[in-house]
Amino acid sequence: KRGSGLSNNSINVGCSRSKLESYREGIESSYGKIQIMGMAEPRKLTSLYISLKTLGKLRCQNVVNEKEVLTLRKNKIKQLKDQYSSYLNKQEVYKVINDIGYGDILTEVYSWESKQSSQKVDRKKIDPKVDLAEVKTMHGLSAIDIIINNSNVVILGQPGSGKTTFMKYLTLAYSGLARTHKPIDPLLPIFVPLRELKRVAEPTPSSDWLLSFIYSCASEISGQSFQLAWLIDYLKNKNCIILLDGVDEIDPDSVNDVMQSINSFTRKYRGNKIVVTCRSAVFKYYMEGFKICEIDDFNFDDVETFLNQWFNSDRKKLKELLTYLKGSPLTKELCKTPLLLTMICILFEYNQNIPNNRFELYETCVDALFFRWDSFRYIKRPSLTQGLGHARKKMILSKIARKTFDEEVLHFSADTLESMLGIELIRSNLQHIEPKSLLHELESHNGLFIEKASNVYSFSHLTFQEFFTALAYHDDHAQLELLDKAFSEPRYREVFLMALERSYEPDDICLKLAHLIKAHIINERECSDYHYDLIAKITHSTISIDPDVRKLLKAIQADLLIADVRIN
Repeated sequence: KRGSGLSNNSINVGCSRSKLESYREGIESSYGKIQIMGMAEPRKLTSLYISLKTLGKLRCQNVVNEKEVLTLRKNKIKQLKDQYSSYLNKQEVYKVINDIGYGDILTEVYSWESKQSSQKVDRKKIDPKVDLAEVKTMHGLSAIDIIINNSNVVILGQPGSGKTTFMKYLTLAYSGLARTHKPIDPLLPIFVPLRELKRVAEPTPSSDWLLSFIYSCASEISGQSFQLAWLIDYLKNKNCIILLDGVDEIDPDSVNDVMQSINSFTRKYRGNKIVVTCRSAVFKYYMEGFKICEIDDFNFDDVETFLNQWFNSDRKKLKELLTYLKGSPLTKELCKTPLLLTMICILFEYNQNIPNNRFELYETCVDALFFRWDSFRYIKRPSLTQGLGHARKKMILSKIARKTFDEEVLHFSADTLESMLGIELIRSNLQHIEPKSLLHELESHNGLFIEKASNVYSFSHLTFQEFFTALAYHDDHAQLELLDKAFSEPRYREVFLMALERSYEPDDICLKLAHLIKAHIINERECSDYHYDLIAKITHSTISIDPDVRKLLKAIQADLLIADVRIN
């Protein structure tokens, strides 16, 4: 029976109709609705906002994603520190740019070919998408075509781009519970949040470990007994789609074993569909036979689709916001992902000004949540933390965010979180406030923490942890330390960019970043997709950078691309 997804008549491998129907009901109950932070009520997950593009290959994946290379670069940074630590104290910007080797950009004279005649590449004429010739983009419901046409797929995306929502949509679509633009073959869908891997035994490289984890996730959804033998039969008959969500949320000590287990599982049960999601900046794994895709930024049509869903009962507000966005190019530029657009919707609903950079957007939204979270749900209740203002709350959250992020901890027990809150309350001379009460308020009143499992907490979105981490580095005057980490560790990219937006001296930081890239990437004739994209993010941002520093960054970006073309 085509086009119905998982149905009672689709595949019969010894499972009763009642058990299969119970599983479908569990899927509909768990994934059928979505309530993005700030939505007054849940909405059915019937529409897709994202666009999915296929990539021919990841640029320089073999170089930038090797852990050993990153470790070497990290060590080299320490050797270079003395050379750049006091640049702006002694020299003008022009002298710094000249010392780095880009004095020619100050007069718009590019002498690349004369200095590097063997390369014979004009950096002004390079196509930045030269290695993406195979790119194809599928919009909205048609994004599922990439899943239909490929057995194994890796979906990359920026923070808040909709990776998890897309995976839940696939779960519904293959259950016959969500609209698709054309019929699809029925498969048994199992949504597997990788962040919850500790619900089973410690990960091992074998396929058996992943099988046990998948079985645990399926059993939780089903209201009736879900037999392991039934799952194995489905897998052997190539009738499953396994949706592994959030490689970037796996504990670093476990990630290698998990990735080996995925590869082993894929080989053992080939013929089933395997879909994996991960943040673009931290994906560094070789997965044989997987098609690489990436969630594209919103275009304005996508923005309108999203806003129609958000303001479906308030057409006046919808029209006002669309008019505002069309008249504000800077704000419109922020509408790249569902999460960022959610922030804008929250602020617009409460008639606040919408900032023009991401850091200010998150900060304003956090302030709104401190005051407004309960009002989204029309709830009034007394504060549990008298005497603790929202500025102090932000400081406490920033300390916890930096400590946990630096230690690569995304999830923490209730006891651990309460202990960290208690320490910060004592430091703030607020011993009268119970850590448990503060946790309850941050979770229930402000929506900044969420209980992922019994007594296991995390920030309600990883981006909030990154925002508060950036705030901590800024307040601690530790921008140079953050620069070192962001240069060597891609997971710090978003933190670094937000801190740079907050910085009072972005030129200083940008010059030092340019020096590092020139010394350790360009001079060593390497290419680096990560550093190329990092510079691109800065040059296309609204950060207040000196025009000549911005020219320098664009020249660095061009030379990184030249290295990419030459090597590939």
